[in-house]
Amino acid sequence: DIISDVVFSRGSELNRLNFCGFYTVILEREGEVVSVATLRIFGKRVAEIPFVATRVQCRKQGLCGILMNEIEKQLTYLGVEEIVLPSTPKVIDTWTNSFDVEKMTLSVKSKFLDHVFLDFEDTIMCHKLLVVKQTVI
Repeated sequence: DIISDVVFSRGSELNRLNFCGFYTVILEREGEVVSVATLRIFGKRVAEIPFVATRVQCRKQGLCGILMNEIEKQLTYLGVEEIVLPSTPKVIDTWTNSFDVEKMTLSVKSKFLDHVFLDFEDTIMCHKLLVVKQTVI
């Protein structure tokens, strides 16, 4: 089960099966897990977020937005420039319209040839540039 491999950050000698370095980010409300995401940071260049889920009864309440905003804020603080994530065709409009995520073009994909991201059959790879505030001295 790939989800448990990612959640438990299991390693492998095969690059495509190496899930080391994943973190699980949880949003709770009144002691109950309502939204969750997994992420892996590849230095300052990019982080991937392959799994994002919100409990069915908690959807349409902005909770995934709260989770994603906090993840983006923390990644920006760490100096990460971009996030990538796979999306199913069913929810691609939500990602592009509500989260300012864009579908990856071939030229964007070519920037990441040295990275092995989780990608699944029938998904659309997406990305988002994170705004890094420059300190003026």
